[in-house]
Amino acid sequence: MTCIRMYEGISTSLTSTVNYLQLLETYQEDVQLRLHTERRVNQPTDNINAYMKSEAFNSYNQEIEGAQEQLALGIQLVSSTQTAIDSIEGTLETMMSLTELALEEDDASTREALGTKFNDLAEQLYSMAKDANYGDSNLLHDESSSGTQEDLTLYLFDEQSISLPAINFNGPPDNEEQVTLTMGDVNDPTTYSFSLAGDGANAVDWGSDEYKEVLGSLMTDLEEMKSGISIYENQLGNSGVFLELRESYNEKLANNYESVSDGLTLADLNEEAASSLAIQTAQSISLQTISLLSSTSDMRLQMLM
Repeated sequence: MTCIRMYEGISTSLTSTVNYLQLLETYQEDVQLRLHTERRVNQPTDNINAYMKSEAFNSYNQEIEGAQEQLALGIQLVSSTQTAIDSIEGTLETMMSLTELALEEDDASTREALGTKFNDLAEQLYSMAKDANYGDSNLLHDESSSGTQEDLTLYLFDEQSISLPAINFNGPPDNEEQVTLTMGDVNDPTTYSFSLAGDGANAVDWGSDEYKEVLGSLMTDLEEMKSGISIYENQLGNSGVFLELRESYNEKLANNYESVSDGLTLADLNEEAASSLAIQTAQSISLQTISLLSSTSDMRLQMLM
């Protein structure tokens, strides 16, 4: 009877040790997962509060990432538009210089030749506006309308947005007698325009006897358009500065969210490595115990036989 009770005791110990070894294997799997991901919270069951908060911060960062893409697009669009505006202003100044030369010129044929150059520059000016695309956006020309085009709205983050101001140039060859610039409120736009050289109803006859009057009026129109472009350039520049500031703010916000998320979930790798080593030691001892108990059990069983 004593041998039987000893055998039963060994059997119970053996079962307990096997169960403990299986538990150690589960612990080791958890530790190895934390070492692999470098996170102590990988699923809701690890720590539901930390997991949910971390997921929320990660979601915020995904939204910020989308906003950053919009901001980068906006910054590049503003930059390309400013480059086009600089070229347009330079061309407009050259056209004003040609007009001044014509005002000082008595020969009609020479004035008409200057008018031809003026028209060539007007076509180049309009082409610059049409080509000021970045991606699918153009803040200087709307192919679908001759009036004011709507401002371009960019998403920033957290349901916030910014509108980039847009204007609309039209000219030759789409409009054979005038170059127009429409800007401002869609419902109450401001329009600047000047006429091309020619003999049409809305054109300016550079070779006429009344050239001083008509070219003087043209010069006024050019100056007004230049003033309108300057107003727009200031608006666009302010928008560009805001976009850059917002991009920097979003980057800092994303870094902060990432830091908080990491604080909630990142594992202490030194601690996890020590845990892994301790589990391995416990597993080794358990295996030795199982081997010893198995040998003892066999001996007791032979004694019973």
